[in-house]
This record gives sequence, structure tokens and C-alpha cells, in this order.
Amino acid sequence: FGLTSKEDYLATILAGAYRPNRLARDYAMVYLFMPGPGSWDDWSFILFQLVNLNDRSVIVRPGFVWTGLPDLRFDAGVSFHFGSEGTEYRLGGQRYDVSLRARIDF
Repeated sequence: FGLTSKEDYLATILAGAYRPNRLARDYAMVYLFMPGPGSWDDWSFILFQLVNLNDRSVIVRPGFVWTGLPDLRFDAGVSFHFGSEGTEYRLGGQRYDVSLRARIDF
């Protein structure tokens, strides 16, 4: 959408046009991926950070992936939300969320 002010977020949400990570005009991202460090061949570690440069809200997600069996994968992480109330990554006062996923291929 290219919004530059958090005051415009409510109207966008009420119009049904809200799309996460596409609301503001400017973003910055950092993604670090460390596959199988040292003797930990079945593990990968991830650090993801996304910043809305217009309202200065931030989401940071450290996580890990375990692929110890050929057809099984576990993924877990915690996302931490920073910024003022009402900014994109703090809508509704959200401070963190937890994700756990399992994938089985057959």
C-alpha cells in the first residue's frame, strides 16, 4: 500500500485491505541461517528480523529446525514484537507469538 503513517492503518484494516508486511512503504530485513553447525548436522538455526521503517516497529524471530529423519522435520521459534502500541507489529498490543511446526513427507 505504501502507507507512511500508522494513523492510516485503522482505515486500511476496516476496509478489509490489510496485508501483513505490505502495509508500509519502507521495510528492512535481516535473515541469518546457520545450517548444521559443527557436529550438529541435524539442526539449523535461524534469526530473522523485519523492520517497518515508517512506524519503527520491529519483529525478531529466532528459531531452529531439526531434520533428524529423512521424512520428518520440526521447526520452532518465538517472534518478539517491538514498537509503540498501534504500529504494524504491535497491533492489538501483541508482544510475542510462538510457532511449532512438524512436516512429514511420504
